[in-house]
Amino acid sequence: MMGNPDASLPCQHDGSWACLKGAYRLLSNSAVYPQAMQQPHRDLTWHSCRKAAVVLVVQDDTELDFSRRATRGSVKGMGPLSGSGHGRGLYQHTALAVEASSRRVLGILDQRWWVRAEKTHDGETRRQRQARTTEADRWEQVARGLAGRHEPWDRTRLIHVGDRGSDVWRFMQACGELDHGFIIRAQHDRWVSEAQTPGSTASGRLWTILERQPPQAGLSLRLTRQRKSEGTVTREPRTARATVRFTTVTLPPPRNDPRTAKDQPLVVSAIHVHEDDPPADVKPAQRIDWMLLSSEPVHEVSEALQIIGWYQQRWLIEEFHRGLKQGCRLEDSRLDHVEDIQRLAALQSVIAVRFIQTRDAANDPTLAHDPAALLELAPLAQRQVVALWTGRSIETLTPKQFYLAIAKRGGHLGRTRDGPPGWLTLHRGMHDLLVAADTLSRAPPPNCG
Repeated sequence: MMGNPDASLPCQHDGSWACLKGAYRLLSNSAVYPQAMQQPHRDLTWHSCRKAAVVLVVQDDTELDFSRRATRGSVKGMGPLSGSGHGRGLYQHTALAVEASSRRVLGILDQRWWVRAEKTHDGETRRQRQARTTEADRWEQVARGLAGRHEPWDRTRLIHVGDRGSDVWRFMQACGELDHGFIIRAQHDRWVSEAQTPGSTASGRLWTILERQPPQAGLSLRLTRQRKSEGTVTREPRTARATVRFTTVTLPPPRNDPRTAKDQPLVVSAIHVHEDDPPADVKPAQRIDWMLLSSEPVHEVSEALQIIGWYQQRWLIEEFHRGLKQGCRLEDSRLDHVEDIQRLAALQSVIAVRFIQTRDAANDPTLAHDPAALLELAPLAQRQVVALWTGRSIETLTPKQFYLAIAKRGGHLGRTRDGPPGWLTLHRGMHDLLVAADTLSRAPPPNCG
């Protein structure tokens, strides 16, 4: 699968019926759990996390759309997707580990799937609805699952990073109980209070409280081209100039939820990043307006800028989703049951992470030109092939040269305005590399006699 990630299962098994049948039996075996298939990778990821002081746990959901096949009845077990259409598929929630200092993707810490119910539960009381597990509980479930692996001697600080879907009071409360940090983008304009002077507070809506704050810093954000997971461009690259405001606020528990109505309020840092004067051609929905809530204390501008920088790493999980859907073409799978697709997703997710790690090493200033760093990313046969392609010595080959050679093999010209290579280009180049490396490894040693 790594050698030809965007191909079908028959193509990946080189026409071998025995190997293909074995793959189908594995992926359709009800006694095989996706989490168990992925567990070795998660163990290695957790081992890498223990070497870091701060690890960002970047979480997000994504839809896996199988509407066409579900309409024809060629895949079973799918449920409705979001929106007003008739989309059918399943949902995937992933937690990526990102080292805060180097911003390298370490791997997958948690991944789970679910199928949305066909309709709302009619006739339920409010207490019954609140007692039932919802999709918003996934964030808390991941945090508590990671806390179960955290040993007393582990000194790694885990900070969860999420988009507006993670703006759940119970999730923030759970992070405090587990001694985890969080950085989330606020979705709800809550009623909050702010300490003005000792003994006096001011209350109001979250956005109103932050707008009253004086500007503490200006920030220049370099925005890259933004795409949806299927490849549709939603934002062109540009440079945005934003104003940063921050303060400390108190979030009261939701009054209409009996599970938290009597709990203590949460004291968090609120950071507002707002683009006051965007260009005329920028649509209102594309303007920068981030309201960040964090457990980390913010008293100085440098602390606020650090949290903003950490939040910007959230986009790595969108790149991961693109690698899974566009590069591995998970949504084109011909498997006929939702549980089989979950097992396939568990394997392909590891492949998507490996490509992100190779790309990050090539762009990391401390690793890009270090030949020793390539030893951990590529086996000997692959380095030998790339050395032949580039005419370089295998001892001096760097991650940057290795990455660009794969991209050029896939069709990337590498001109100044071409931008970074896409997932399909990288997958084509990697396919050629792995085929050549496999051929080289099978070749008999030269006979000098």
